[in-house]
Amino acid sequence: YQDKIKLNPDWKEYARLDAAGALRIFTARQDGRLVGYFVLVIQKSLHYSDHYFATNDVIFVKPDSRANATGYKLLKYAEDYCRDCGISLLTVNTKVSLPFDKLMTNNGFDYAARVYTKYLGE
Repeated sequence: YQDKIKLNPDWKEYARLDAAGALRIFTARQDGRLVGYFVLVIQKSLHYSDHYFATNDVIFVKPDSRANATGYKLLKYAEDYCRDCGISLLTVNTKVSLPFDKLMTNNGFDYAARVYTKYLGE
């Protein structure tokens, strides 16, 4: 819905999540240049109160950096971090228009849910 919902990050909310220890940002760099990022929100599960879950806010790797395992390395680094921190579940949402299912399933992720969206604005 990018034609209807314009990008307008809530920087104050990102700062609040960061200050609360609930935001993790991982970056991929090549020769010091930013070529990808993976942003996670960490929260205690509402249904499983003795577990913490990590859910991606956004994941992106520049198209010219996708062929050399940059996405794999970024995903693996974040996964290892989450495991080391005692996070029980890592959820990564992907777009139907730009899937990377093979990367996910090859790295042990399960296809676990379908998400439907409907634009309700005018």
